[in-house]
Amino acid sequence: VREGSAMLQEILNSTTKPSYFTPILNDDAAVSLSLSQIIPDRDRQRYIGVLEGFKKELARQVLVKKMGPELDEVSPVFRAVTGLQDTFAEGHLDAFGQCFADSNEKLVVIGALRVEDGQQIAVGIREMLERLEGQDGFDRLQIGYGEQAGIEFHRIGFTEIDAGRDAVFGENSGCVFGCGSRSLWFAVGGDETLDTLAAVMDQLQAAYETPTELRRTSGFRVILNVDELIRLGDSADAANSAAAALNEAENEQAEVKVVDPGKDPPRRRRTSGGFGGRRRQRWAETQKARSESWRKSLAEGGDRIRMDYQPTENGARFRIELGEAFIKGIGRGIRIRRNGTGE
Repeated sequence: VREGSAMLQEILNSTTKPSYFTPILNDDAAVSLSLSQIIPDRDRQRYIGVLEGFKKELARQVLVKKMGPELDEVSPVFRAVTGLQDTFAEGHLDAFGQCFADSNEKLVVIGALRVEDGQQIAVGIREMLERLEGQDGFDRLQIGYGEQAGIEFHRIGFTEIDAGRDAVFGENSGCVFGCGSRSLWFAVGGDETLDTLAAVMDQLQAAYETPTELRRTSGFRVILNVDELIRLGDSADAANSAAAALNEAENEQAEVKVVDPGKDPPRRRRTSGGFGGRRRQRWAETQKARSESWRKSLAEGGDRIRMDYQPTENGARFRIELGEAFIKGIGRGIRIRRNGTGE
């Protein structure tokens, strides 16, 4: 980018404000994301225009699905969208998302967005939820589910049964959300979601009540701790497999099989052998060995991936850091390719 150009100035300005959520960012979380960016003028107008189109679609859906009186510019729902437009007009996009654990070590995903006119947004959210009550897909909607720091929170529970989701988030999982004067909060988890969110909000408040020098983070930052993500995925897969096996066993017990005595029993399929079969078997064994070596490397630590974006005097720097586990994994993969073992 040419020094002194308008684009360079936009890049340098884009990360001049630190994120409000910096005190609760945790490098050890399975996933941690932070975005603090000054929005260029041309993008502000684009986002405001998109939200203006969203207003029209909301009004259309209210009429089509007969969700109460017609929306207009003075209705709380439209004024809530206007509050989001004012947020983009102010020009600072500040958001975060991160994985937390509740008291039972179940996953809770928490996120927040700094907003303008938060009270106006909160009133609009409540009115829209009242219009949605009784609509398809909102059977487990709970308006006024709870309160924290003067913010009213609502909840939408997941309706579909999913053993894997329950294993990761806990039973009775759903989404909790609410808006205060300056922050819009949401969280996905099980029964303890609101308690976990409340603790995070208290932690953030305490950090600002006891001033300390805050660490400066990049305008855009993503951290992944891969071994923890794999562990969560394995937990969900194991629960889904167990549920599927139980369901299959129940179906087999319920079936009444009628055997036709004049019909030959089904023939067993011949397993492929020969050179092609042995080659496929060796390939499968090698792939399994590679997968196990990667898992072993990640479990030993150093499994973190860090990505961040930072403007510089000559443009911008996008950096990716990989933990030492990935170097170990590559080395073990090479040894497996050579001699069939990663040790």
